Amino acid sequence: MSEEAVLTQSFGCATCGSELLSSVTLDLQIKLFSMLNHRPIKSIAIVDDDLIYHYSVKNLLRNAPFIKADFYKNGKMLLHDLEINLKNKSGLPAIIFLDIHMPVMDGWEFLEHFEKINNNLVVPIHVHLVSNSIEPLDNIINQRYPFIKSYIPKPLTMQLLTQVLT
Repeated sequence: MSEEAVLTQSFGCATCGSELLSSVTLDLQIKLFSMLNHRPIKSIAIVDDDLIYHYSVKNLLRNAPFIKADFYKNGKMLLHDLEINLKNKSGLPAIIFLDIHMPVMDGWEFLEHFEKINNNLVVPIHVHLVSNSIEPLDNIINQRYPFIKSYIPKPLTMQLLTQVLT
């Protein structure tokens, strides 16, 4: 059965035939389908100070219901959440999309702090730098951190997202 069919079908009682769930919320649909397929829901973190970019990524993710995304305005906010969840697998994202230029704690400062806690995480986290920057220095620093998997130019597209997730 296709994903769409599972997510849109009604669930009925096998004994009496009455409809049990006809209007299943999207969150419940995602959880049900994930359990049916034993397919984990990918958790990602978007770290960017641009709220318009947050909106565009949220809009993009409407087409990817098996991705749970948390949004952060700077690296300090995400670092706080990571430190709290060091040993909590379900509280950690699988992937971080990290902007480089932000106030409070920019991407480079975040990477310095993340490098210190990275070995204490119960699951590996892949970091993808996302920026408009094309500075040569970015590529040099990018190679310093083995947990950085790629450099993605803005804007994040469905094609780029699919490449990262597969």
